Amino acid sequence: MSSAAVPTVFVGLFQYLDQFPGLSLASLNRCLIGGSAVPRSMIQQVNERLGADTIQAWGMTELNPMGVVCTTLPIHAGKSFDELLELRVKQGRAVFGVEIRIVDDTGEELPRDGHSFGNLQVRGPWVVQNYYRCSESATDYDQWFDTGDVATIDRHGYVQLVDRSKDVIKR
Repeated sequence: MSSAAVPTVFVGLFQYLDQFPGLSLASLNRCLIGGSAVPRSMIQQVNERLGADTIQAWGMTELNPMGVVCTTLPIHAGKSFDELLELRVKQGRAVFGVEIRIVDDTGEELPRDGHSFGNLQVRGPWVVQNYYRCSESATDYDQWFDTGDVATIDRHGYVQLVDRSKDVIKR
């Protein structure tokens, strides 16, 4: 059985389980968690208390809505939970149809080295082009949409959000 929720739902779930210690969620084997960065401690609790794997994801309405999902690659086969923990705290790799990159403040693309951080941009066939009733394009001349997030991307394409460059709500 799988579950999908934001981190605050899992905080509430753990509080509920603390109140009713005999309760078991033994059939749960996978938890997709997104909406905000999943703390390392939550990933560990999901594993230790629920016996389930955490799959982190990130997206936004403008991406309709999924952007990246943190699944493993063949190079991760056979690794232990502890060995995969550094990977699990990342938001993940781009899903089909979504291109990702990070750029500096001048728009220059930055390396995928896991250390350089820059403005996260996305593009693809289902990434927003314009907002409703807005004549101005939501993307640049190459169709890249600036998410407002600051991130790193490692050599395998895993995105890790590190900050917000702006908190803007489009209406």
